[in-house]
Amino acid sequence: MKMKVFWSETSINQLKNIYLYYKEVAGVNIAMKLKNKIIDSTNILTFQPYLGAKEELLCHLPEEYRYLVEGNYKLIYSVENKKVIIHLVFDCRQNPDKLSENIAQQNVY
Repeated sequence: MKMKVFWSETSINQLKNIYLYYKEVAGVNIAMKLKNKIIDSTNILTFQPYLGAKEELLCHLPEEYRYLVEGNYKLIYSVENKKVIIHLVFDCRQNPDKLSENIAQQNVY
């Protein structure tokens, strides 16, 4: 069964900020390639939503969060009612405590 991938407002903003940062420091082409790689990495979730490992840093929450890694970024997602929801695009070079802080601010589109 094919699922649909949705992005939270937070994850959209994080992706936009990643793009803007790399556009400034590395140019439009590199920024676009990175953004597209991050987005494309979620395509597999439409057919294999449970592919990503469980995110242990969020296991204290009632919802089950999983993740995929693309480059330096962890895509934190959940599977709900035949939907895959990307909650965060988390830079793994940050303090891991920020995962819990960011996960609470979710509006899904």
